[in-house]
Amino acid sequence: MTEKFIFCDIDKCTNCRLCMYACSFIKTKKFSVLKSRIKVLDKEHKTFVAIMCNQCENAPCVTYCPSKALTRNEDGIIIVDKEACTGCGWCIIHCPIGAISMDPDERVVGICDMCDGDPECVKVCSMFANALEVIEGRDRYAIKMHEIGLKIAEELL
Repeated sequence: MTEKFIFCDIDKCTNCRLCMYACSFIKTKKFSVLKSRIKVLDKEHKTFVAIMCNQCENAPCVTYCPSKALTRNEDGIIIVDKEACTGCGWCIIHCPIGAISMDPDERVVGICDMCDGDPECVKVCSMFANALEVIEGRDRYAIKMHEIGLKIAEELL
């Protein structure tokens, strides 16, 4: 099994947030940035980056969930058991990148599950900015993320 990740190229992201609306609609049938499992961060209206679950190898969100509502499926994707989730927020607190959100209506967490291997956010983005892509392999993804980290660090310094 080859792990898959969603990567955002900050040089291409336009902050249109269509990825967020596509995600929220596919998952909840509502167009709401509050219900999206992907977030677009905006730094001074110059640099934009979409973030979503990185599927950490030793995911603290899974470890610290007191109700054991977070597990991995056969593809290694972290999934939420909505029946078991109590909405306590421990996973949100322990997510190292802030990629977990709380559904304001259902009071359960939402985590990117890669849309069963065919991410809607990537499909929508490819029609406009083409900033999102699916990367296969944790090592390849880590290299791309490192490159983006260096680029962001340069802008901050």
